[in-house]
Order: sequence, then structure tokens, then C-alpha cells
Amino acid sequence: MKFTKKFFKHGGSQAVVIPSEMTKHFPTKNVAVKFIYNKQDEPMIIITPAEDPELMEDDPLFAKFLQAIYNDAMKHPEKLKDLSDIFDEEADKLLEGVDIHED
Repeated sequence: MKFTKKFFKHGGSQAVVIPSEMTKHFPTKNVAVKFIYNKQDEPMIIITPAEDPELMEDDPLFAKFLQAIYNDAMKHPEKLKDLSDIFDEEADKLLEGVDIHED
């Protein structure tokens, strides 16, 4: 199946509408987009189904997120607060039975 489509401006990017005749074959709404040059040195965009991470920790961006939080905490330790100072009764109920103290 092949379609000819035009890019259109979408915010600061370019977008293209992919016909539902194509997308209905994808097992997920998440896609991996890859830009390559073929053997004739022509640009190509390849769209494949992306695997949904089963766990948040499996998502590659999660490690970057944690690293950013760590870096900020190390640069600005004065912003860190004791959990008991910021949690209220509702949060206490939510965390009931969870050990939040390091040994």
C-alpha cells in the first residue's frame, strides 16, 4: 500500500496524515519513526509499530527523567524537603504500609 501525501505545518514541526487504511494494521498507537537514506541516497521515513513499555522503568526516557531529578537535587540540595513536612493525612493514608525511611 502506498499513498502520496503532503507535509503540513504543525506547531514548530511538519506533519502528515496517515490514512486509516494503513494505521488499522498497527497493533499499537505508539510508533517508531526512523529517518534514513536508501541505496540511491534518497531520504526515507520509516514508520514501524513501537513496543509499549510494560513498566515505566523500561521506558528509555524514565532513566533520563530520574537523572534530571538527581542532577537538580545535587545542584540545589536546599530545595529538598523532609517527607514528613510535606505529606498530609491523605498522603499518609495512601502510603500506609510503605516504608519511606532508608535503613
